[in-house]
Amino acid sequence: MYAVVEYFNYRKDVSFEILKLFRSLWNAEAFALECAEKDGKAVEDLSEKFVDLGNEILIEFTSGNGYFKNVFAVVQISEPED
Repeated sequence: MYAVVEYFNYRKDVSFEILKLFRSLWNAEAFALECAEKDGKAVEDLSEKFVDLGNEILIEFTSGNGYFKNVFAVVQISEPED
């Protein structure tokens, strides 16, 4: 399962929000890209990264160099056990 999360890439703001869950990685990536494009021209490379969500991140989209911008990331999560 894949979650699209949004976070603000700034050293003092570490909160994030889960926007949507997907079973398909392709659909999750397409949704994250669509969200990032609403903030401007979307790029895949964060040259200024201040928030690290761990190794579960598969891809991230933002605008500019990513500093002081919203970032939309696809993270892999395990299926619920119950």
